[in-house]
Amino acid sequence: FQKAHLTLLSFLSEYPENKEVRQFDDKIKADLATNSVGIIYSTDAYSQIYDPMHYYSLQYGKITPKGSLIARYNLNQKFGKYGSQFEFDAYPSITEGLYAYLNLGYSGSSIFPSWRLGAQLYKSLPQAYEVSLGIRSLKFGEEFTNIFTGSVGKYFGSSFLFAVPYLIKSDQGWSKSSTFTYRKYRANADQFFAVSAGIGFSPEINRFGFDSAFEPVINLKSQKFDISNNFKFLNNRNFIGAGFSVVHQESVFDPGKYFWIYSFRLSSQVRF
Repeated sequence: FQKAHLTLLSFLSEYPENKEVRQFDDKIKADLATNSVGIIYSTDAYSQIYDPMHYYSLQYGKITPKGSLIARYNLNQKFGKYGSQFEFDAYPSITEGLYAYLNLGYSGSSIFPSWRLGAQLYKSLPQAYEVSLGIRSLKFGEEFTNIFTGSVGKYFGSSFLFAVPYLIKSDQGWSKSSTFTYRKYRANADQFFAVSAGIGFSPEINRFGFDSAFEPVINLKSQKFDISNNFKFLNNRNFIGAGFSVVHQESVFDPGKYFWIYSFRLSSQVRF
């Protein structure tokens, strides 16, 4: 990339009005940028029960020959409290067509899990397919909650269609949910349009309105729709993202009745 950039600069010194070559040089410079800084803000608005919740993130990313590294600081405001969390992500490249995702997070706040762990393995397959298998583990109190996940996806040119299941085992049974996403990439991986839909099923104990000796298990359902758009700002090294999602969630306090969650997201990222 460095040699290509120098060649293009030499060409542009003689033909500075050539827009196609200048645009190509902008893309090369974006590929040369191995550092990034990003900020994210999102909020959840509930149709009933809860006050709005707010989420803030500041992150720094570094691309290395062995894979990408991301350090992140999260600040949340919910249930009338502020809490913070530190996270570290790594995407090590193992061999051609095989890479991993690793996550470690810690928080001393009650509105976050004290520890957050994650690991996932991704494998490219023939015919532009990709599959993965992984786990997330969240520690609340003295116990860990394990979330088993994976993915199956296929590329169609610059488009990517994939499905992600989530499975959680508890004393009441298995919580199951799935998300299906279509993503259309533009000039690079930071610029894309995405739309996704999800459905969920979660067994819970209903402790409201019954004798304490009678705690029936109820099956809570939820549906979700999400749309987002990440696009360049000024050049291929500056990006802005915006997203909106809506969740239709059955209430544990009143089974059969649903409430709505409306979420808004804004993000900004600079590569250098």
